[in-house]
This record gives sequence, structure tokens and C-alpha cells, in this order.
Amino acid sequence: MEVTAAPIVAWQQAAVIILFIIFLGGVFGFLRWILNWTSKMTREMHSEWQAFLREQGRVNQASMCEVVEALKELGLKIDAHDEKVEERITRAVDGVTKQLPSQRGKRT
Repeated sequence: MEVTAAPIVAWQQAAVIILFIIFLGGVFGFLRWILNWTSKMTREMHSEWQAFLREQGRVNQASMCEVVEALKELGLKIDAHDEKVEERITRAVDGVTKQLPSQRGKRT
């Protein structure tokens, strides 16, 4: 087996390797820049969402407090109405029971 010379000389091989290393450095540098950029954008978006959700939580809390107050008022009105209905029923029952003994004596 006969050894033949390399297809290119040593300085050309070194130049190709250096160009390849520079190319890889550029690719890795670009990927690092992309990752930093996307990380920054993600952090900004995350903080914006946190601020939005915090504000929405405050608005929802205030709205729920208003709903609770409205329900309390409605409950009081329903209780007052129930008392009036109970009073009317009691008066009606009392009126009917007062009339019954006097009508029992009458036979038709």
C-alpha cells in the first residue's frame, strides 16, 4: 500500500479548519443571541401578563364585593317580604277560625 500526499497542503487544511471554527463560532453566537432575545421577550410577556392578571384580580374582587352586598340586600328584602306574607296568612287564618264557630251553629 502506497501512501499518497494529502489532497491539500497543511496551510490550506489549517485555513479550512480556522474558517470552520469561525463559522461554528458565528452559528453559536447567533443561537446565543436568539436565545437571549427570546428569553427577554418571554420575561417581558410574562411580566405583562402578571400585571394584567393582578389588575383583573382586583377588578374581579371589587365586582364580587358588589355582588355580595347586592345579595345581602336582596336577602333582607326577601326576609321582610316573608314576614309580611306570614302576617297576612296569620290574619287570614285567624279570620277564618273566628268565623267558623259562629257558622257551625247555623244549619242550612
